Amino acid sequence: MQKSFEDIEKLVKGISSSDAGSVAHFMENKLDLLKLCYGKSDEDTRKIVRNLIGYLPLKQFLVGTPSSKNVAYGVRAIRLHRKNGLPTENSQQAIDLYNFYFDGYKKLFNCFDEKILTKVLKEDEAFLNDVLSDKEGDYYVSAERLTIEGIKIIDKAFIEKVKTRKHFTETKFYGATQNNDCQWYGIINEYDIIRNGYDDLKKVITNSFIEEKDEKVTAVICGSAGSGKSTTLRRIAVDLHDEPIHIVWVEDVNIEAFIEKGFPAIKNIVEKNETQKFLIIIEDWYRIFKKENKKTGIDILKKAKSINNIRIVIGDRTIDESYKNHRNNGFELHLSSDENVEIIEKIVEKYPDWKLASERLLGENKDYKSSLFLLLFILARIDQKEFKNETLDLSEPQQVFQRVIESDLRFIKKKHVGLAKALYYWGCIYGEHKILISYETFLKIADHYNKKDNTQIFNKFRRWNVSNAILDRLKSYINKNHSRQDFNAHDLIRFHHDIFADLGFKNILIEEWQEFDIKLDFLKVIIEQGDDYSASNYFSTLLREEKNIFVDESEIIDCIKILINKGNVKPHYMYQLGELDLDDNTMIELGQLFWKNKIFSRFSTFFWKKYFRQIKNELLISGNLHKILNSSNLEDYSSDFISCIMGYFVNREKVNSFIEGILHEKETFISYEIIDICLQYANNDSRQYFLIKSLSENNWGLINKLFNHYLCDNSDEITKYYFIKKLLQKDHLENIEEHNLISLISSEYKATFCNKILEYDYKKIGSHLIEKSFQFASSQKKRVFSNWALSSDNWCGFTNEFICNCLSYTTNIKQYYFAKFLLGNNNWKNASNALVIKSLLVADSLSLNASFSKAFFNDEDTYKRIDYYLFKKCFSFATHSAKQNLSNQIFQNYRWKTIDKLIIYECLEYCKDDDIKKYYYNEILNDEELNLNHKIIYNCLVYFSHYQEISNELNKLITTIINRYHKIKNYKTISDENIYLKSHFNPANYGFLKQKISSFSNYINLLKVNFYQHPLWREETKKIIINWKITQKNIVFHTLLAYRNHPNKVHNICLEILEEGSKQVKQLTLEGSGYIKLLRIALGHPNLKDLSKKTAIEIYKGYNEKNIPDSFKKLIVQIVENGIYPEWKI
Repeated sequence: MQKSFEDIEKLVKGISSSDAGSVAHFMENKLDLLKLCYGKSDEDTRKIVRNLIGYLPLKQFLVGTPSSKNVAYGVRAIRLHRKNGLPTENSQQAIDLYNFYFDGYKKLFNCFDEKILTKVLKEDEAFLNDVLSDKEGDYYVSAERLTIEGIKIIDKAFIEKVKTRKHFTETKFYGATQNNDCQWYGIINEYDIIRNGYDDLKKVITNSFIEEKDEKVTAVICGSAGSGKSTTLRRIAVDLHDEPIHIVWVEDVNIEAFIEKGFPAIKNIVEKNETQKFLIIIEDWYRIFKKENKKTGIDILKKAKSINNIRIVIGDRTIDESYKNHRNNGFELHLSSDENVEIIEKIVEKYPDWKLASERLLGENKDYKSSLFLLLFILARIDQKEFKNETLDLSEPQQVFQRVIESDLRFIKKKHVGLAKALYYWGCIYGEHKILISYETFLKIADHYNKKDNTQIFNKFRRWNVSNAILDRLKSYINKNHSRQDFNAHDLIRFHHDIFADLGFKNILIEEWQEFDIKLDFLKVIIEQGDDYSASNYFSTLLREEKNIFVDESEIIDCIKILINKGNVKPHYMYQLGELDLDDNTMIELGQLFWKNKIFSRFSTFFWKKYFRQIKNELLISGNLHKILNSSNLEDYSSDFISCIMGYFVNREKVNSFIEGILHEKETFISYEIIDICLQYANNDSRQYFLIKSLSENNWGLINKLFNHYLCDNSDEITKYYFIKKLLQKDHLENIEEHNLISLISSEYKATFCNKILEYDYKKIGSHLIEKSFQFASSQKKRVFSNWALSSDNWCGFTNEFICNCLSYTTNIKQYYFAKFLLGNNNWKNASNALVIKSLLVADSLSLNASFSKAFFNDEDTYKRIDYYLFKKCFSFATHSAKQNLSNQIFQNYRWKTIDKLIIYECLEYCKDDDIKKYYYNEILNDEELNLNHKIIYNCLVYFSHYQEISNELNKLITTIINRYHKIKNYKTISDENIYLKSHFNPANYGFLKQKISSFSNYINLLKVNFYQHPLWREETKKIIINWKITQKNIVFHTLLAYRNHPNKVHNICLEILEEGSKQVKQLTLEGSGYIKLLRIALGHPNLKDLSKKTAIEIYKGYNEKNIPDSFKKLIVQIVENGIYPEWKI
């Protein structure tokens, strides 16, 4: 996804002055390579590349126009951009060139054929691997395909691409090989085995999009290491890729990019188009959001609550407490080792080569509770040459697993002892800390342990893509993941599966290799010989998780000194420096080291803040304040470091003098970050002077960066007024980038400001600002704007939700014509379901709605976007014959596919095929998500009440309804409950209260259906009949309805009701309508007609005319005057 001008500017600001040279070299060198690839490609490919570029000179450079020259920025220009910001007069050049540097080069290079890339880039192997790593995953497909950083989009294009890659064997797949999308290849080619409960998982996910959920976690797949979680998650991703849902796959190696850019991008997409749906699959919650990152994971789930149409599926080893409150249902798929034997037998059916090995394993092994992956790994190896003649105790699979790993280590050791040791030691450390290091560093560690062996491992094995016996054995355990960190590309290694480290390397004892201080030895090698990323990451982990491994702080300081003297100032260990408990002398020593090496980066402030807090009367920085707080030297210091100084130094004279100098400069070449800091600490007069000066100079680039200072609470009222007035002049609103503008404007200016904004051209200032202003504008302005927005194609520029709002502020005629425009042709296909429904409601035209209903159901795309509420509305306008035809079509085409059960419910009334009815009613009964929908449950109960035999599913439902009602009942009547909801509503309790209401409705509906053949139903209703006087009258009434088929069983209760009615004639009122309902039933009892007439006469003589319902009066008159009783249908 191409970065915005603002995002690029932030990234450029983060480039250090010393890195400007490497950035310029990268641009020049890689653009030359791009030109070579372009020249060797066909015209179609060239056209795609040109379409991705907006800067004309860059296109001319690729084409080779005679006058064209290299268009890359030089070192001086890059340093100027990081200091002053990007040039606004030629922004396209900045966008294209810096996008190219910040990962955009991948999208351009991935347009070319892999053969061309390999040929042109063969001399730069690291860069070739960098480009091809993206080609394997989130490769370029087309301009229409979503591109979101930090994730894989699992769609048709991705699947087709994986299919065309090289063939992977079943052995590679079952061995968890991660390279080159091997696992996806295996899923797509159906190497996997479908797990028990998988169909339920699929239904829960697809049905979760039927109605909006507050919490977004829809399903959790859990199981121990190696149980098949990732395989099941990949299967669900592939199976659902044809659904109208974007399938998003999140991996731990890209989690930072997902958090910072990917997730906000998804939020933005959904907000712009509410019909977009996203399923986010988090493969390893336990690994990605471990202790120190757990808060980050929860923050994502909290933010997700405000985004419609996204659902999250989590893979985890156990159900973690951290996300329990963010689940929208209780669905969990537990992958059990009880399935191991069955799975292995099914695998052998697909892959007969393992038949003998499986017989050997399953014949001897009685411990089937081991990890499934562990058993599959053993299967793949026990028939190989080195184990055929050995006696392996397969009743202990974990020992065999370790035996195989140890055998491989010794195989590698024969040729390269250092490589074997590096793998073994790293496996032991990874098992504890899950630390990633680069492949380059791994090989240097191997060289360190090689000692007397003169073979240079680094030179021999650095080419990952070659094949030899040793490297192939190494690749059976580890894979190389390309990662772009801190503006540098790293090939990080990790095990194919954590089980290799957790149950394998960590538990293998090789006596001659058991060195006591291996972690510190590793640290020494990595710090001295490894790359900066690996050294910083590893050192940081030891400081955070195993600080006691160091004898004293001097050991820690020595490591810091080595890193700094090597120029390694990566953020990982810098974060930890603020947590160290160091004495004053050591802090001063470190401060001098930082000063000497000019370490003033954003990350260094973790140390500097502690330094300033701890060292009283500090002399190092205070003695050099005149150098630091000098506008000509500022590029040597990060804005965070300057902010540190502003906050901690008591020498306010120098600080204030610096602030005054910055804010009163005639020409400002200072970065906006420094200006922002100065404004925070400046006195009110200087602050207002600078803000008004920037306005008068129309310095909108700076104004946008300092937006909050104009409208914050402590801003001068004159400045606020001048700022708002300036915004409304000419076309200045076009320059505003702040999305929270309206919320920042105080209430006294807001209405006037918003009214004015509605007069602007939304194409110039953006629909977002218009929609926000609409909320606070006057009713008259809303009506005028709504009339305009609903005319012609203007509505397309706004969100569908906003247009729905506009429909409420316009005239009936405008509403009708807009509805006719939207529904009368294919425009509705580009509208949300909510807007279509709103248009149907406001149209108020039977002919228009009926014609749309016909078009809607005849459209082949309808079923890809079908929504129950839209379906129900369109269904209501269809003719009876159309409903029958539509129902038949749905049942014929979708019987074995997932479809909204609520839609099925609407269609069942028109279905004549009893087998189909029975099938779907059983489906509905089995669907836990719909057990709260009492209307559907009632129809199911009525249908099955005609069957003499009660199925297990029905039995379970009846039992559940009765038990659930008694478990959570609290209120006397349903109306009491509704009153409670209205007067004591708490959003946090909504789900539970909704369940109470629904459980009552289901209970009532069950009582009125005759299930006399069910013992629990009989027992429940018998209690109600016996205790009718102290039971809710509504419950008694519905029970009597069911017993009309068994009049003898309710003879006594009806007799008592009639006698009671004769005595309490004058007390019969509308407030007591529950008792009147009982009288209605009792008066029709076939064996009590004499008593019924007597009771009716008493009521006829004495009831209060005003308080009795008219329908009940008529019933009494019919009995007394005509002898006509309410008949029971027996």
